[in-house]
Amino acid sequence: MQSEDADTSIVGDSLTVTVRGGSLSDLRARLNSTLRSLQAASEALISVDTSQGTSTAEE
Repeated sequence: MQSEDADTSIVGDSLTVTVRGGSLSDLRARLNSTLRSLQAASEALISVDTSQGTSTAEE
């Protein structure tokens, strides 16, 4: 995920998301938008995984 509002990096099995805003209100809005995007991406990956008959869930 890359946008002007958030930067991401992956190191090993950790995802770091950096969100910046000019004010607390702006930061909150950008954080909410970023979290919604991450949730949508996660749900899309789960849907694709399920449709292929595999599971990413840890046992």
